[in-house]
Amino acid sequence: MAWPDPPRTDTTPDRWHLSRLTEPTLALLSLAVILSFQQDYDIAPLAWASALAIHVGAAASGRWPLAAAALALAGVAMELPLHPDATTTSSMALLINAASAVARNIRHAAPIAAVTIAGSFVGLVLHFDHFSPTFPSFLSFVSMTLVALGAAVLWRVAARRLSRQHEESQRHVEELRLELARELHDTVAQSLSHAAMRAWMAAEGPGVPDPTREELARIAEDCAFSAADLRQMLSTLRAGGSSITPDLGPLADADTLAATVEEQAQRLRDHGLAVTNDVRLGVVSAARSATLAKVVREVANNIIKHAPPGSECSLTLHEEDAVLHGVFVNRAPDKRVGRVGLGLVGIEERLRLLNGTAEVSMADGLWRTHVTLPTGQRHLVPRL
Repeated sequence: MAWPDPPRTDTTPDRWHLSRLTEPTLALLSLAVILSFQQDYDIAPLAWASALAIHVGAAASGRWPLAAAALALAGVAMELPLHPDATTTSSMALLINAASAVARNIRHAAPIAAVTIAGSFVGLVLHFDHFSPTFPSFLSFVSMTLVALGAAVLWRVAARRLSRQHEESQRHVEELRLELARELHDTVAQSLSHAAMRAWMAAEGPGVPDPTREELARIAEDCAFSAADLRQMLSTLRAGGSSITPDLGPLADADTLAATVEEQAQRLRDHGLAVTNDVRLGVVSAARSATLAKVVREVANNIIKHAPPGSECSLTLHEEDAVLHGVFVNRAPDKRVGRVGLGLVGIEERLRLLNGTAEVSMADGLWRTHVTLPTGQRHLVPRL
């Protein structure tokens, strides 16, 4: 039996490959069976050494197939000079090498399988049966070989099929994602922009009372903010990035953000920290409010985790030149805290979606986290 030589790189996802523990487990079971059924026989010490070499070769076949096959074959060669009655049935473990090569679709799978099957046949059928193989022993060997190789082939076929299904589902998701981005851009984003423009036009109309004019201006700003946020998120959606899922809902704004800061400040106080919090913001879009709220929660988690009990910390949010700034300061422990420990990676990912930044610095025993987020006001629909 022969198989085409597979490519160097198998595209099957790692999660569908055989576990690295498969071959060692099978080899251990095989050795346990031999020890259980043949320990009472008069087995030569060299035969036990041969059995150990064969099973070590079988156990290593998944990681080092060529070296493992060579070791297993050397083990068979060790027991050939011995009398058949003083040897074991360890040669059947070479079928593990053959099945592993086929199932893992490694390079040179066919020659490795052929050589190890031949070695198993020599050691198990020819030598163990006094060089006069009987039909029952030959049939048993053929049956074991077919079962081992059949299971290996079925595994490989199933893994490839799952891989193709995974690729097809990924392509389908990609198509749906791009279609969703196009639909949202052509419908919702355009509608929000038109609504903002109509609100500006209505606000600038003659005879409009001042309270109504102010309310229309706020509506226009909210629509423009939302359109800008949506287009930013759609660009990330087209690029395959992860989207944010604000837990503050569509009504998130500067007031809910301030409430979140106060909530986290109280949480820090409950943990015995002296907290100063200050929020000075104007109009903030829902997406930016939700993003900053998540950042504040993450910062609070880090402060609770790393700040010494009873130390001082501060949470500050303010706006300057159409940029939202968040400055968070806390006393650092004696041991320098790393980026991963502070959760900076998660904060950066949230901010990057809306072109924000995050940086940390250490000075005079204080750890300072500074985040920025453009307000998007420069992209608003201009007044007519």
